[in-house]
Amino acid sequence: MLTLARMWNLVEFLNTGGRAVFFIFILTTYAVCRDLASYRRVLNLLVLGICLMAMFTIICAVFHINPLGAHQTDVAREFYGTAMPYGRTIGVLKSYGEYGLIINAALPLLLIAAWRKGFMVSRLLALISIGILLFALIITQSRNSWVATLMVMFFMSVFLAFRTRAAVWKILLILGGFLIIIIAVGWMSHRLERVYQGFALGKTSYHTFEGRLRMDSLAWHIFQAHPLFGVGHEEVTRQVTKLFGAETALHNGYLDQLASNGLFGFIPFLTLMLLTFFTLFKMARKAPEPLNWYALCLAASMVGSMTVLLGYKGFFSITFAIEYGLFLSLVELDHQAPAPDLLTIKAPMKDDGAPVTSAAQRPSYL
Repeated sequence: MLTLARMWNLVEFLNTGGRAVFFIFILTTYAVCRDLASYRRVLNLLVLGICLMAMFTIICAVFHINPLGAHQTDVAREFYGTAMPYGRTIGVLKSYGEYGLIINAALPLLLIAAWRKGFMVSRLLALISIGILLFALIITQSRNSWVATLMVMFFMSVFLAFRTRAAVWKILLILGGFLIIIIAVGWMSHRLERVYQGFALGKTSYHTFEGRLRMDSLAWHIFQAHPLFGVGHEEVTRQVTKLFGAETALHNGYLDQLASNGLFGFIPFLTLMLLTFFTLFKMARKAPEPLNWYALCLAASMVGSMTVLLGYKGFFSITFAIEYGLFLSLVELDHQAPAPDLLTIKAPMKDDGAPVTSAAQRPSYL
């Protein structure tokens, strides 16, 4: 009862309000995207908004302006041992890791547009947008976001190379191998101290990484003590602040959910993410065009989001909610789409009744 009383205080009520906004964005996106044309409009607006945010970030960093007056970090970010001068001037978002969550919502669509002619936008515009997003990603110096972006590109390349039933198992095996390596490195951190310090991360990054491991250990101990319902976000924040001073939150979305809400709050969100990913992966292989390409982009973005959450507490990002709404609309559009044989057996005809043979004369489903 004491645990339940801790969970339902003012802070938890505000968190519940944030979750309500999250689901409102899901339902609003789902209500707007009723056909393929509206679906494409929402995607274009999403990509345009993210690109404008990236351009704003670049301007703030290059010209050393902080329009929102935000204080990001106590020390300048280090990049290959050199402190970047604009490490403390980016006042757009409250977390560097959030960039990975936002940028990866648009990057897969732009990659497909640059690779496949006639998909959403022109190749030139897609390449320019990709350059803007990646430059903003480098400026934020979020290693967590860098890893997530690499995972998105890796997933898309593997899927396009292995568009078979076994592709998902190959991807999971490779991801599992990466996870085992990361856990092994963390487990042997006390023996690899010189390696960390000699790597191109710098001493500041090493101490940050060491502190993250200690916070993850704290979250795991909290979860073991309260496995079912957790202790609530307020108690987790209090313990983190008490032990780590300037830090006010955990930097791992999964462990934060486990420590705050226990299995009762963690299992539904993890189940939702996995079901969404596997449904999108199936649609990417079997849905008609262009729905299969949209499903591939959302699945790749989901991979990036799940990677970002390893180093950022962002289960309720607005872009994440929009992607869930797009997923629901995509499932409905897939059910409404004609059968694949109707798209392939009936060849398009000219006005005189002759079949169309030229690729330029065929109608585009994109």
